[in-house]
Amino acid sequence: MYEDPVKEMLVWMKVLLLTALIIFGVRQFLFEPVIVEGGSMQPSYYENDKLVLSKATTIANFDTIVFSHRTAAVSSSGSSACRATISRCRARKLS
Repeated sequence: MYEDPVKEMLVWMKVLLLTALIIFGVRQFLFEPVIVEGGSMQPSYYENDKLVLSKATTIANFDTIVFSHRTAAVSSSGSSACRATISRCRARKLS
């Protein structure tokens, strides 16, 4: 591509950095892959099903949601662990 190997390396470094930033931004703010653990959502989702979580939408009735909560288990550092849980949203709009 370029005759100067330093310029070519800089171009590749820019491409890789831009790609990493785009992937980080998409995963942090728009979408996130999730793996189902446990059978509480059967028959909709089974153990080890893979889902793509959309972070840029509003929640409606009967949507599947994923939320984080602290568990009672304490890690070796003394802090409680944070665990993601999948559930179905069954809320009614109050009038």
